Amino acid sequence: MKQRKVWAAAFAAVAMFAVAACGSDDAATEEVTDSTEAATEETTAPAEDYSMVKAAVVYIGVPGDAGWTYQHEQGIQFMESE
Repeated sequence: MKQRKVWAAAFAAVAMFAVAACGSDDAATEEVTDSTEAATEETTAPAEDYSMVKAAVVYIGVPGDAGWTYQHEQGIQFMESE
């Protein structure tokens, strides 16, 4: 009987947290959205020059294996063409 009460209390606690997590907090969301919009309107990032960026690649197999390494090779070739 005691174990049944413990399980019932545990279930009630879990249910309470589940219901609280599914609740709506529209007022807080609207405030955050308004301040976020204001912040994004004020900031602008200058265009960056990525021509000097260098990347290293370590292959875990041969590029012709038609697997992960092949896909990595295709991605590298695509980036080089950009």
